[in-house]
Amino acid sequence: MVVKTEQIQEKIKNIIQELLDKEGLSNKEDLTMQGLDSISSIELIVELEEVFSISFDDSELLLDNFKTIDLIEKMIESKTNV
Repeated sequence: MVVKTEQIQEKIKNIIQELLDKEGLSNKEDLTMQGLDSISSIELIVELEEVFSISFDDSELLLDNFKTIDLIEKMIESKTNV
């Protein structure tokens, strides 16, 4: 579903842009190079869980899984059955 995917991307981008205080991030950009660290990744995870009404498994809580908007989107889509 293209519309649903675009809505997910937009929500993710808004959360990350606010968290990192960065604008114009691309979907494939390495967020760790833009300031995402262990503390901000926890904030990101909590916000994503709240906004999308999902829960990440402990095994998924690796910084590598949250390195790009595309990776985050895929994880969320797998949990929301898009």
